[in-house]
Amino acid sequence: MRATLLLLPLLLAGCATAPSHPKPDVSTVPYVDLARYMGRWYIIDRIPYFLENGKVAASDNYELRKDGRIKVAFIFRRDALTGTERVWNGTARVIAPDTKAEWAVRFLWPLESDYRVIELDPDYRWAVVSNATGSLLWIMARTTTLDAAVAQSIRARLIRRRLDIAKLQPVPQVAP
Repeated sequence: MRATLLLLPLLLAGCATAPSHPKPDVSTVPYVDLARYMGRWYIIDRIPYFLENGKVAASDNYELRKDGRIKVAFIFRRDALTGTERVWNGTARVIAPDTKAEWAVRFLWPLESDYRVIELDPDYRWAVVSNATGSLLWIMARTTTLDAAVAQSIRARLIRRRLDIAKLQPVPQVAP
């Protein structure tokens, strides 16, 4: 026991100097034109969290409200593409007024989740959204599919950002 107590400071010092894993880069795009961003975004891939389990044909629909907030509709089917379409309604508020790329989204009061647009096609055809830690990630598109070359390019950039794309799961969508 005494030897353990004597070695404890050395072990702790070793932990303090151990190399740490670099944090994911979840910096946002420089600017989001909210008017162009509004509308329906199909979720192509995601790092899911428990509320998304079993959700297919998932998409988000954004609508700018007169008060400056954003109406958010999470549209999905449960377990099968032939299931009944369901909608969860929420709201978002922009928390980065200069870039408009960071939002706080609320589906259930008082809980809010962070929403960061970290990649965005110049023509607003696809976007990548993350939370502040990079533990959640969504690749979204205006259509139910994403060109394979575009998807590969997005994934390469996400790897450079140190995001764990191995956890991404495809979201089955209803064919157009």
